[in-house]
Amino acid sequence: MHNNEEPLLLEYLVIEDCSSLTSLPRGQFPSTLKKLEIHNCMNLESFPEQMHNNTCLEFFKISCCHSIRSFSEGTFGLSRVTYSTAISLKELIINNCKDLKSLPGGLQNLVYLDYLEIVDCPLLLCFPEPGLPAKLRSIRISNCQSLKSLPNWMCNLTSLQELHINGCSSLASFPEGGLPANLQSLSILDSENLRPSYEWGLHRLTCLMDLSFGGCQGLVSFPEKWLLPSSLSSLHLERLPSLKSLPKGLKNLSSLDNMEIWDCDRLQALPDSSNTSEFGILGYPFMYS
Repeated sequence: MHNNEEPLLLEYLVIEDCSSLTSLPRGQFPSTLKKLEIHNCMNLESFPEQMHNNTCLEFFKISCCHSIRSFSEGTFGLSRVTYSTAISLKELIINNCKDLKSLPGGLQNLVYLDYLEIVDCPLLLCFPEPGLPAKLRSIRISNCQSLKSLPNWMCNLTSLQELHINGCSSLASFPEGGLPANLQSLSILDSENLRPSYEWGLHRLTCLMDLSFGGCQGLVSFPEKWLLPSSLSSLHLERLPSLKSLPKGLKNLSSLDNMEIWDCDRLQALPDSSNTSEFGILGYPFMYS
């Protein structure tokens, strides 16, 4: 990208609205690059290999590139890396890539990755093996209607604190091993087939403080053994039009001080509000001392 003898000390690069762009040069991003964004390049079909050579790169976002179907196997490097040779990527955002069916290989090599967001990729089917890097703190997956499974062994993501899943109608269960024990915030919305079950193992998540669930049209009741952790301080249920009863054991949640219930028209009984400082129903909050 730069043929002069003087090195290009570029740190931030945005490529946007380049409708004739079909590919990017292989391995020729400046080594000093820290932030890369690619937006609305409708005919971009491929992404360069050897992104792992850009060890300074900390932020990468690609959006509205509808011709990309997959990333090359070498995008993020080989099967083994060390902390001294790994790419410094901390945030990876893939947004509104309508034809994308698979994610970059080598995600496990992103040992510094802190935040992963995948939104509006309706053809995405699954995550690549062997999984995700252990230092991830936050994952957001939204409107990936074909996604059939989450990464295997998510329970090993010991740094994960936030997991948000929205609009993933093909997801039916969590992976083997359940969810990470240190999870603090869990949100599952508009994912009709991902229904509450004992196998979620929420009772084992002793750090979980915030739980949101909703947009499941057919849910009538929560399973008998669907137990919530005593650490829970905020519960948000919304858009459950068939729901008739709330989860059992709410009165035992001594840390619960905020509960909101929205658009649950068939709910037949309300909880005892004595344990909560704030309780809202159908979007109208009522305060309790």
